[in-house]
Amino acid sequence: MGVRACAEKDAPVLGHVEEDLSPFSLPHDSLLSLTICPVLPGQEYRMYNTYDVHFYASFALIMLWPKLQISLQYDIAAAVVNEDVQPRQYLMCGQTSQVKMKNVVPHDIGDPDDEPWQRVNAYLMHDTADWKDLNLKFVLQVYRDYYLTRDSLYLRDMWPVCQAVMESELKFDTDNDGLIENSGFADQTYDAWVVHGASAYCGGLWLAAVCMMCKMAEVLEDTEIQQKYLDILYKGKEAFERMLWNGKYYNYDSSGSDTSSSIMSDQCAGQWFLGACGLDQGEFETQAEGST
Repeated sequence: MGVRACAEKDAPVLGHVEEDLSPFSLPHDSLLSLTICPVLPGQEYRMYNTYDVHFYASFALIMLWPKLQISLQYDIAAAVVNEDVQPRQYLMCGQTSQVKMKNVVPHDIGDPDDEPWQRVNAYLMHDTADWKDLNLKFVLQVYRDYYLTRDSLYLRDMWPVCQAVMESELKFDTDNDGLIENSGFADQTYDAWVVHGASAYCGGLWLAAVCMMCKMAEVLEDTEIQQKYLDILYKGKEAFERMLWNGKYYNYDSSGSDTSSSIMSDQCAGQWFLGACGLDQGEFETQAEGST
Protein backbone atom coordinates (compact mmCIF):
# COMPACT_ATOMS: atom_id res chain seq x y z
CA MET A 1 0.00 0.00 0.00
CA GLY A 2 1.14 3.52 -0.66
CA VAL A 3 0.31 6.89 0.81
CA ARG A 4 -1.28 9.14 -1.77
CA ALA A 5 -1.52 12.41 0.16
CA CYS A 6 -1.37 13.90 3.64
CA ALA A 7 -3.65 16.62 4.97
CA GLU A 8 -2.33 19.68 6.75
CA LYS A 9 -1.26 18.95 10.30
CA ASP A 10 -3.82 21.13 12.06
CA ALA A 11 -6.81 20.03 9.98
CA PRO A 12 -9.56 18.64 12.25
CA VAL A 13 -9.85 14.90 11.95
CA LEU A 14 -13.61 14.93 12.32
CA GLY A 15 -14.39 18.41 11.00
CA HIS A 16 -16.42 16.99 8.13
CA VAL A 17 -18.96 15.29 10.42
CA GLU A 18 -18.91 17.41 13.57
CA GLU A 19 -22.64 18.00 13.20
CA ASP A 20 -23.57 14.33 13.67
CA LEU A 21 -21.53 12.80 16.48
CA SER A 22 -24.38 12.13 18.91
CA PRO A 23 -23.98 8.33 19.16
CA PHE A 24 -20.48 8.65 20.63
CA SER A 25 -18.41 11.28 22.37
CA LEU A 26 -15.79 13.48 20.75
CA PRO A 27 -12.33 11.96 20.37
CA HIS A 28 -9.26 12.86 22.38
CA ASP A 29 -8.17 16.48 21.94
CA SER A 30 -4.79 15.26 20.75
CA LEU A 31 -6.40 13.56 17.77
CA LEU A 32 -7.74 16.81 16.42
CA SER A 33 -4.29 17.96 15.30
CA LEU A 34 -3.01 14.75 13.77
CA THR A 35 -1.66 14.58 10.26
CA ILE A 36 -4.05 12.36 8.32
CA CYS A 37 -2.56 10.14 5.63
CA PRO A 38 -5.18 8.68 3.32
CA VAL A 39 -4.03 5.43 1.75
CA LEU A 40 -4.76 4.00 -1.69
CA PRO A 41 -4.40 0.23 -2.22
CA GLY A 42 -2.98 0.98 -5.69
CA GLN A 43 -2.99 3.57 -8.43
CA GLU A 44 -5.78 1.79 -10.28
CA TYR A 45 -7.94 1.26 -7.15
CA ARG A 46 -9.06 4.79 -6.48
CA MET A 47 -10.66 4.56 -3.05
CA TYR A 48 -9.13 5.91 0.13
CA ASN A 49 -8.81 3.66 3.19
CA THR A 50 -10.55 0.59 1.79
CA TYR A 51 -11.56 -0.86 5.10
CA ASP A 52 -11.84 -4.52 4.17
CA VAL A 53 -8.12 -4.68 3.40
CA HIS A 54 -7.07 -2.07 5.95
CA PHE A 55 -8.07 -4.80 8.40
CA TYR A 56 -4.81 -6.58 7.55
CA ALA A 57 -2.57 -3.52 7.24
CA SER A 58 -3.90 -2.03 10.47
CA PHE A 59 -1.39 -3.99 12.55
CA ALA A 60 1.39 -1.83 11.12
CA LEU A 61 -0.38 1.37 12.12
CA ILE A 62 -1.41 0.33 15.63
CA MET A 63 2.07 -1.00 16.42
CA LEU A 64 4.12 1.79 14.84
CA TRP A 65 1.83 4.84 14.67
CA PRO A 66 -1.05 4.05 17.04
CA LYS A 67 -2.58 7.53 16.94
CA LEU A 68 -3.00 7.27 13.17
CA GLN A 69 -4.89 3.99 13.58
CA ILE A 70 -7.04 5.48 16.35
CA SER A 71 -7.72 8.54 14.18
CA LEU A 72 -8.72 6.38 11.23
CA GLN A 73 -11.09 4.43 13.47
CA TYR A 74 -12.81 7.63 14.60
CA ASP A 75 -13.31 8.55 10.93
CA ILE A 76 -14.85 5.15 10.22
CA ALA A 77 -17.05 5.42 13.31
CA ALA A 78 -18.32 8.81 12.15
CA ALA A 79 -19.12 7.32 8.74
CA VAL A 80 -20.95 4.41 10.37
CA VAL A 81 -23.56 6.62 12.00
CA ASN A 82 -24.16 8.70 8.87
CA GLU A 83 -25.99 7.73 5.71
CA ASP A 84 -26.16 8.77 2.07
CA VAL A 85 -29.64 8.13 0.67
CA GLN A 86 -28.70 8.98 -2.92
CA PRO A 87 -29.67 6.00 -5.12
CA ARG A 88 -26.99 4.21 -7.13
CA GLN A 89 -26.95 1.21 -9.45
CA TYR A 90 -24.44 -1.50 -8.58
CA LEU A 91 -22.53 -3.16 -11.39
CA MET A 92 -22.64 -6.85 -10.49
CA CYS A 93 -26.34 -7.23 -9.69
CA GLY A 94 -27.79 -4.25 -11.59
CA GLN A 95 -29.93 -3.35 -8.60
CA THR A 96 -30.32 0.16 -7.24
CA SER A 97 -29.96 1.04 -3.58
CA GLN A 98 -28.67 3.93 -1.50
CA VAL A 99 -24.98 4.76 -1.41
CA LYS A 100 -24.53 4.34 2.35
CA MET A 101 -26.88 2.91 4.96
CA LYS A 102 -26.78 4.04 8.55
CA ASN A 103 -25.12 1.83 11.18
CA VAL A 104 -22.99 -0.16 8.76
CA VAL A 105 -19.27 0.18 8.10
CA PRO A 106 -18.40 1.78 4.74
CA HIS A 107 -16.22 -0.01 2.22
CA ASP A 108 -14.00 3.05 1.80
CA ILE A 109 -13.78 6.69 2.76
CA GLY A 110 -14.22 8.00 -0.79
CA ASP A 111 -12.71 8.75 -4.19
CA PRO A 112 -9.69 11.13 -4.18
CA ASP A 113 -11.22 12.97 -7.17
CA ASP A 114 -14.54 13.44 -5.37
CA GLU A 115 -15.12 14.57 -1.75
CA PRO A 116 -13.58 11.83 0.39
CA TRP A 117 -14.74 11.74 4.03
CA GLN A 118 -17.87 13.65 2.97
CA ARG A 119 -18.97 11.12 0.32
CA VAL A 120 -17.90 7.61 1.23
CA ASN A 121 -18.38 4.27 -0.56
CA ALA A 122 -16.87 4.96 -3.96
CA TYR A 123 -16.91 1.20 -4.59
CA LEU A 124 -19.46 0.33 -7.30
CA MET A 125 -19.29 -3.45 -7.73
CA HIS A 126 -21.56 -4.57 -4.88
CA ASP A 127 -23.77 -2.93 -2.29
CA THR A 128 -21.44 -3.47 0.65
CA ALA A 129 -24.23 -2.90 3.18
CA ASP A 130 -24.91 -6.60 2.52
CA TRP A 131 -21.30 -7.69 3.00
CA LYS A 132 -20.82 -9.94 6.00
CA ASP A 133 -17.28 -8.97 7.03
CA LEU A 134 -16.96 -5.16 7.15
CA ASN A 135 -18.90 -4.61 10.38
CA LEU A 136 -17.02 -7.44 12.06
CA LYS A 137 -13.63 -6.07 11.06
CA PHE A 138 -14.47 -2.79 12.79
CA VAL A 139 -15.30 -4.56 16.06
CA LEU A 140 -12.17 -6.70 15.89
CA GLN A 141 -9.96 -3.67 15.33
CA VAL A 142 -11.57 -1.73 18.17
CA TYR A 143 -10.78 -4.40 20.74
CA ARG A 144 -7.35 -5.12 19.25
CA ASP A 145 -6.51 -1.39 19.44
CA TYR A 146 -7.67 -1.25 23.05
CA TYR A 147 -5.74 -4.42 23.93
CA LEU A 148 -2.50 -2.92 22.61
CA THR A 149 -2.97 0.67 23.87
CA ARG A 150 -5.19 0.27 26.95
CA ASP A 151 -6.89 3.47 25.83
CA SER A 152 -10.12 3.31 27.84
CA LEU A 153 -11.53 6.56 26.45
CA TYR A 154 -11.22 5.19 22.91
CA LEU A 155 -13.00 2.00 23.99
CA ARG A 156 -15.85 3.94 25.58
CA ASP A 157 -16.20 6.11 22.48
CA MET A 158 -16.31 3.12 20.17
CA TRP A 159 -18.60 0.95 22.31
CA PRO A 160 -21.97 2.32 21.09
CA VAL A 161 -20.74 2.16 17.49
CA CYS A 162 -19.72 -1.47 17.98
CA GLN A 163 -23.18 -2.22 19.34
CA ALA A 164 -24.81 -0.51 16.36
CA VAL A 165 -22.86 -2.43 13.71
CA MET A 166 -23.36 -5.75 15.51
CA GLU A 167 -27.10 -5.14 15.64
CA SER A 168 -26.99 -4.54 11.88
CA GLU A 169 -25.02 -7.79 11.49
CA LEU A 170 -27.47 -9.87 13.52
CA LYS A 171 -30.00 -9.79 10.69
CA PHE A 172 -27.69 -12.12 8.75
CA ASP A 173 -28.33 -14.86 11.35
CA THR A 174 -31.46 -15.92 9.52
CA ASP A 175 -32.13 -19.09 11.54
CA ASN A 176 -31.22 -17.75 15.01
CA ASP A 177 -28.54 -20.36 15.61
CA GLY A 178 -25.95 -17.81 16.71
CA LEU A 179 -24.06 -17.94 13.40
CA ILE A 180 -24.44 -15.57 10.45
CA GLU A 181 -25.08 -16.92 6.96
CA ASN A 182 -23.78 -15.74 3.60
CA SER A 183 -26.38 -14.89 1.00
CA GLY A 184 -25.36 -16.76 -2.14
CA PHE A 185 -23.29 -14.05 -3.81
CA ALA A 186 -19.83 -12.54 -3.29
CA ASP A 187 -20.87 -10.78 -0.10
CA GLN A 188 -17.46 -10.19 1.48
CA THR A 189 -14.04 -8.80 0.56
CA TYR A 190 -13.34 -11.68 -1.85
CA ASP A 191 -15.76 -9.99 -4.19
CA ALA A 192 -15.76 -12.59 -6.98
CA TRP A 193 -16.18 -15.62 -4.68
CA VAL A 194 -19.76 -16.76 -4.15
CA VAL A 195 -20.58 -18.06 -0.67
CA HIS A 196 -23.73 -19.88 0.49
CA GLY A 197 -24.87 -20.41 4.05
CA ALA A 198 -22.45 -20.75 6.95
CA SER A 199 -18.84 -20.10 5.97
CA ALA A 200 -15.47 -20.57 7.61
CA TYR A 201 -14.27 -17.05 6.75
CA CYS A 202 -17.28 -14.93 7.69
CA GLY A 203 -18.44 -17.30 10.39
CA GLY A 204 -15.00 -17.21 12.00
CA LEU A 205 -14.91 -13.41 11.89
CA TRP A 206 -18.39 -13.33 13.39
CA LEU A 207 -17.53 -15.58 16.34
CA ALA A 208 -14.33 -13.60 16.98
CA ALA A 209 -16.31 -10.33 16.96
CA VAL A 210 -18.91 -11.82 19.32
CA CYS A 211 -16.10 -12.90 21.63
CA MET A 212 -14.64 -9.39 21.61
CA MET A 213 -18.06 -7.87 22.32
CA CYS A 214 -18.11 -10.04 25.44
CA LYS A 215 -14.66 -8.82 26.48
CA MET A 216 -15.44 -5.15 25.83
CA ALA A 217 -18.69 -5.45 27.78
CA GLU A 218 -16.73 -7.00 30.65
CA VAL A 219 -14.21 -4.16 30.66
CA LEU A 220 -17.00 -1.56 30.54
CA GLU A 221 -19.12 -3.43 33.10
CA ASP A 222 -22.08 -3.70 30.73
CA THR A 223 -23.44 -6.95 32.10
CA GLU A 224 -26.61 -6.99 30.00
CA ILE A 225 -24.74 -6.78 26.69
CA GLN A 226 -22.11 -9.21 27.94
CA GLN A 227 -24.74 -11.86 28.68
CA LYS A 228 -26.45 -11.24 25.34
CA TYR A 229 -23.28 -11.98 23.40
CA LEU A 230 -22.19 -14.85 25.63
CA ASP A 231 -25.48 -16.54 24.75
CA ILE A 232 -24.89 -15.90 21.04
CA LEU A 233 -21.30 -17.17 21.32
CA TYR A 234 -22.39 -20.43 22.95
CA LYS A 235 -24.93 -21.14 20.21
CA GLY A 236 -22.75 -19.89 17.39
CA LYS A 237 -19.73 -22.03 18.31
CA GLU A 238 -21.88 -25.15 18.30
CA ALA A 239 -23.39 -24.28 14.90
CA PHE A 240 -19.96 -23.45 13.45
CA GLU A 241 -18.50 -26.81 14.48
CA ARG A 242 -21.57 -28.78 13.41
CA MET A 243 -21.99 -27.17 9.99
CA LEU A 244 -18.38 -26.65 8.89
CA TRP A 245 -15.91 -28.94 10.69
CA ASN A 246 -15.27 -32.09 8.60
CA GLY A 247 -12.89 -33.79 11.01
CA LYS A 248 -9.76 -32.27 9.49
CA TYR A 249 -10.53 -28.63 8.70
CA TYR A 250 -13.38 -26.18 8.26
CA ASN A 251 -15.17 -26.29 4.92
CA TYR A 252 -15.33 -23.17 2.77
CA ASP A 253 -19.11 -23.04 3.27
CA SER A 254 -22.04 -25.28 4.13
CA SER A 255 -23.64 -25.35 0.67
CA GLY A 256 -22.54 -28.87 -0.26
CA SER A 257 -21.41 -27.60 -3.68
CA ASP A 258 -18.33 -28.83 -5.56
CA THR A 259 -16.25 -26.07 -3.94
CA SER A 260 -17.79 -26.34 -0.49
CA SER A 261 -15.01 -28.55 0.87
CA SER A 262 -12.26 -26.19 -0.31
CA ILE A 263 -9.80 -24.72 2.18
CA MET A 264 -9.85 -20.94 2.17
CA SER A 265 -6.49 -19.37 3.00
CA ASP A 266 -8.14 -16.62 5.06
CA GLN A 267 -10.57 -18.82 6.96
CA CYS A 268 -8.63 -18.39 10.23
CA ALA A 269 -8.64 -14.57 10.12
CA GLY A 270 -10.94 -14.40 13.13
CA GLN A 271 -8.78 -16.83 15.06
CA TRP A 272 -5.73 -14.76 14.11
CA PHE A 273 -7.22 -11.65 15.70
CA LEU A 274 -8.23 -13.62 18.78
CA GLY A 275 -4.66 -14.86 19.12
CA ALA A 276 -3.27 -11.35 18.72
CA CYS A 277 -5.45 -10.28 21.64
CA GLY A 278 -4.74 -13.26 23.91
CA LEU A 279 -8.22 -14.74 23.44
CA ASP A 280 -7.49 -17.95 21.51
CA GLN A 281 -7.46 -20.24 24.54
CA GLY A 282 -10.00 -21.45 27.08
CA GLU A 283 -13.66 -20.55 26.65
CA PHE A 284 -13.11 -18.95 23.25
CA GLU A 285 -10.95 -21.71 21.76
CA THR A 286 -12.16 -23.61 18.69
CA GLN A 287 -10.64 -26.38 16.61
CA ALA A 288 -9.26 -23.84 14.13
CA GLU A 289 -5.67 -24.65 15.08
CA GLY A 290 -6.15 -28.10 13.58
CA SER A 291 -7.26 -26.73 10.24
CA THR A 292 -4.03 -24.90 9.44
